[in-house]
Amino acid sequence: LKGKRFKLFSLSENDFQDNCGDGIDFVIEFMKNKLDLISFSWSGNTIEDTNDSSHLIKAINNLPSLDTITISNSFTGDVDAYSLLCSLLKENEHCQRIDFKGNTMRTTGGTHLPDFLAT
Repeated sequence: LKGKRFKLFSLSENDFQDNCGDGIDFVIEFMKNKLDLISFSWSGNTIEDTNDSSHLIKAINNLPSLDTITISNSFTGDVDAYSLLCSLLKENEHCQRIDFKGNTMRTTGGTHLPDFLAT
C-alpha cells in the first residue's frame, strides 16, 4: 500500500474480536503516511479494551486532513466512549461530519459534550 493515495478508508464488521489490537495496529500503520486521507470509517468492529480505543482515537486525531469520521457500533465494556467522543470533537474541529452512533455512552454527569455543542 506504500505510495498509494487513498482518500477514503473503511473497515466494517471485520470480526477483530479475538484480537482487536491487530486491527487497530493495521489502521495506525496505514494512517502513518496518509496525510491526505479525507474519510475514515470504523464500524461494527467491537473494541472492549481502553488502550486499544485510545490508540485508535490518537491515530485519528493525528490526521488533520479528515473531514468525515465514522466510528459506530464499536465501543463496549469498560471503554469510556464519552471521553473518546469529546477528544474527537476537540481535536477535529475542522471536520464536517463525525458519526458516533451505537457506542456505549456514559457521561457520569459530565457536561463536556453539551458545553462543546453550546459554543
